Amino acid sequence: MAEQSISQKIKEQIQASMSGMADLKHKTAMDAKKLETLNPNSTEYQTLRSQIRADDVSLRNMDNNPEVNKLREMQTGAQFGENVLGDGLGRAAGNADIESLRGQYNQMAQGYSGAEATARQEQAYQGINQATQTASRALQASLAKAGVRGGMAGSQLRDVQVQGMQQKANTQRDLFIAGEEAKRTGVNQLADFTTGILKYDQDQSAKEKDLVLQSAMGFAGMGVAERGASAAASASAAAAAAQKSCFVDGSMVEMEGGAKKNISTLKIGDLTALGGRVTATGVMEVDTELFKFNNSVATATHVIFEEGQWITLGDSKYAVSLGLHKTLVYPLNVENNIYLVDNRIHRNFTECEGAYDQEDALNKLNNDFSELTCLSVLESTLQATMPYSKPYSNLEIGHGREELSVPSRIWRFVTKYWSEPVVFSGDSGRI
Repeated sequence: MAEQSISQKIKEQIQASMSGMADLKHKTAMDAKKLETLNPNSTEYQTLRSQIRADDVSLRNMDNNPEVNKLREMQTGAQFGENVLGDGLGRAAGNADIESLRGQYNQMAQGYSGAEATARQEQAYQGINQATQTASRALQASLAKAGVRGGMAGSQLRDVQVQGMQQKANTQRDLFIAGEEAKRTGVNQLADFTTGILKYDQDQSAKEKDLVLQSAMGFAGMGVAERGASAAASASAAAAAAQKSCFVDGSMVEMEGGAKKNISTLKIGDLTALGGRVTATGVMEVDTELFKFNNSVATATHVIFEEGQWITLGDSKYAVSLGLHKTLVYPLNVENNIYLVDNRIHRNFTECEGAYDQEDALNKLNNDFSELTCLSVLESTLQATMPYSKPYSNLEIGHGREELSVPSRIWRFVTKYWSEPVVFSGDSGRI
């Protein structure tokens, strides 16, 4: 079985870290469907809506977990390193020349083969036979010359033959010992050869893993640096994006002169009726809870003015949750910080620089008594035109809708407020 790659191991770590995300997404989707069937004024509705928000935060935290992000970058780096290595640094095992040498050492480890032992024996026997024959002939000549015959001569000739047989026996012994020695030598050489190949291949494998790990850690380091640079360069924008405080397509902004314009089509420099010049626009993809008020739809963290104070749309008594949706939203900034959509007063999508603390921002806005008083008068006038009420929730996201016009006398009032400080008379709070 092939060894698992480093990138695959990192991928399994990511999957283990994200194991609960799919289940939580399914639960949140089911809760959102159930929420649509509940009475918005019921305790069960409020409890379930709070749970959906908490789960949505948990999902965002899971997806943006720094450790998981680091693992993702390491996986990318490991895959890059593995692709660069391709087939690797090479192995001794499997190489044709190496395997040929291994075969020779393996053959040596078997000792003398049958044919080789036979050949060695025959060669030794041939020499012994020749020596025995030569000795016998010399002895016979010597005995004849000496006149030795009969049993004495026969006895001496037998001794020569016996010596030849003893030499053959000694040869067999020596051949066996030499064969065993050759086998031991072959086994030792094969073991050393095999160990050398294994160590070489292990060293190659270790070098490959080290290169892949260096690539993985390098990508992770670059990811941390890039995220840090991005955060430093656009802290306010990142904070606003994290809050996702925006309208969906089709939300109609009141423009100067009483016209209305789809928020998705606004451009820098367009003049809004209440907010003055448009200073920033954008588009973001979100997967979060949306709320409907009157005929418009925005995210839960969108800031609106309601009954004398700034609140988030998710906390409005007159907004209805549409559940979780994945859609595009369009943040908006105007020079006067406030603008009108659907007869309601709305705040810029950014309210502070650096890390976005919405609760702190709302507290500061709600401590500006002068502005709150002015906006409360404006709110009362707007309610006379279109009173607050709970809308139906069956609204299709991302389509245009109509609004009522706001009387021109309101603009004169607001223009006076922003051009001249409001003066209070005594402690009565009258303007």
